[in-house]
Amino acid sequence: MRSRSRSPILTCCLAVLFFLIVLLPSSKLFASPFFLQFPFNDAAISHPVKTMAYIEENGIWLLDDAGQVSFYDGTYIQSLSDFVPDVPPVSDLGVVDNTLLLLIDKKLHLYDMASGEVTVSYFASGLDINDIEVWSNDLLVASTTGVYRLDLRNERVEHVHDAVLARIYRVDSGFIGDTGSQLIELNSGKTLYRYSGTQPISDVEVWDNKLLVGNNGGIHVIRGDTITQSFFRDERVFAIEKTGEGIWVGTDAGIYLAKSEGEELHFAQMNKTSIDTFSFLGKKVTAFAKGLEGDMWIASENGLNYRSSILSGLHRLPVGHLNGEMADAGVSSFINGYGNFYISARNKLVKLSNTLEPIKAKTFNFSIQSLAALENTIWVASASGLYAYHPDSLEKQSDALPEALRNIPIDKLLADSHSLWISSENRILRYWPKTQTLIDFDTWWSDSQEARLLSLLDLDEDGIWLGTTHGLIRYFDGSFNNVLSHEEMGAVKALSVGSNDLIWMVASQGVYRYAIDDKAKPVQVLDHSENGRILCASTQNNAITYITTKGVFRNHRGQTLKQSVLTTHLTSQSVRYFCDMSAQATYFAGDLGAFYLSTETLNKLFNLPLRPSFVSTVYVDKQPYRLGPVGESVVVSMPAKSTATIDISQMPFNVREGVTYQLLGSGSDTWHTTKDNHLVFSALDSGDYSS
Repeated sequence: MRSRSRSPILTCCLAVLFFLIVLLPSSKLFASPFFLQFPFNDAAISHPVKTMAYIEENGIWLLDDAGQVSFYDGTYIQSLSDFVPDVPPVSDLGVVDNTLLLLIDKKLHLYDMASGEVTVSYFASGLDINDIEVWSNDLLVASTTGVYRLDLRNERVEHVHDAVLARIYRVDSGFIGDTGSQLIELNSGKTLYRYSGTQPISDVEVWDNKLLVGNNGGIHVIRGDTITQSFFRDERVFAIEKTGEGIWVGTDAGIYLAKSEGEELHFAQMNKTSIDTFSFLGKKVTAFAKGLEGDMWIASENGLNYRSSILSGLHRLPVGHLNGEMADAGVSSFINGYGNFYISARNKLVKLSNTLEPIKAKTFNFSIQSLAALENTIWVASASGLYAYHPDSLEKQSDALPEALRNIPIDKLLADSHSLWISSENRILRYWPKTQTLIDFDTWWSDSQEARLLSLLDLDEDGIWLGTTHGLIRYFDGSFNNVLSHEEMGAVKALSVGSNDLIWMVASQGVYRYAIDDKAKPVQVLDHSENGRILCASTQNNAITYITTKGVFRNHRGQTLKQSVLTTHLTSQSVRYFCDMSAQATYFAGDLGAFYLSTETLNKLFNLPLRPSFVSTVYVDKQPYRLGPVGESVVVSMPAKSTATIDISQMPFNVREGVTYQLLGSGSDTWHTTKDNHLVFSALDSGDYSS
């Protein structure tokens, strides 16, 4: 049996939004899917995982090819043998109604999580079972006398088919049986595929009326009686799974995803990029477990990987680590233009699709300081001046630039609808490419003559608004007017316009809004004190969504929602970050990464329900007592003066509910609430306790 959809939707999602990005010396870059990694840092898993069973949002049961069963609760992997000694090797497992079913010596056994006992299922004891497969709330078993359906609740056995099968595979249309030499459809009895017994089948899937068969010699696509395609001839296929994204295949050389194009499948390897925080962990992929909505747990030799169906549309640009003294230079610019994105780091410019797929890369003999898109040109600024490149080919455009722009060290480029604003320390120049007109404002554009240009907002008839290190300045009709001072909000790092002619500013002291036609002071909406330094923000439907060094947050009518699953491992405090948030999507790039996330996806994450908490393990005086999601009430028999330790699940997705408990048996009827995941009760009197 392989693991299949046997649980409600795994409402889980992204745990981190920011990741390290530094560009490889070569021009070859790859896009990569987003995975969460959970390494095997424990001796509980010492052999390859061959089967997994996911229980709602409560954890995952794992079976390795040595017959050992373990449980993962989001924090630890615990071996069942530590809690139930002398359990013989298990050949298969499944979960029905939160009950763990074990196939031991061809007999069905049940693990009672409340009592901590493994017992044989007596009503099915007359069957010698080869394989089991969960069928809704029942169990389909392949035995030496045929195929049977077991009604576990009512302890009834129903004969389904006479065929003696070695394996059963569940597909969307029903079940496929493996006799050892042919695959048959159990509903009709039709033979689907005949094969040599020297090539045992590892997994089966159906896709668009095609039969996919995996074995030690790869995977075969079969239509009718004919093999139409074959893949991975030099690889051993362990598992095949179908989700809304396509067909996933796990082999001894990696994980692959295929989508159907006409009559053919085309596979792409999903773990070929260099290892980073969000790449796929491991190489040898041995098992899949799928939630009802297509969320995937994937087992490799190094650990578990999680792939969220909600965030399958998250796109990122993973790259390797850069050696040398400029390794920490990170991203220098990230702009949107001409239907694409352009990102630079050190001396490299990369053109990306709107989903961050690398299209073209170019290397220069200078370091890039800033980029801008204007007049069908990508403008590149460096310490040696300004350069112009074609947005499609990245080839150099005409050298017809004013001499003053050839040798000037440029810190930042910003574009309005017609011109480039060029910042060289506290000096500003403005350049119109169409007419090759250049105006040098020198340093007198600001009262202090020490301000530096940070951001720009072009409001046409209302002028051009400049965010600077010394506040907000308006450029209108040829003159600069100081609107807001540094004392009022600090440095203005980002500008955007919202409804009702409101200017939104991300400043060093927080997020502010300012009415264009109002002489009132700016209104501070958010500050940096609680949720980390704010990197960028966007307003929509009376809500402000913002990214900080601590995650992603949404403030709606004065209430702040933290999207805890979008937490961050952001450690750099560099100011080199770039953010583009619109009504459609969020793009972010900085010293720690580049990603794309649709607004629809972000809204789904904020609307996810709280994830329930549950007891995953119980220890008495540091000795294993109970294992598995034992339910809301836990009964523990305690010797005198003993200590009970209870671990609460920390499945790493969404916001976890706190635990409300009452320790019955202690003589107290007090209810306690906590969000801790490790509870210790010491010096208890002897007796039975429940929570």
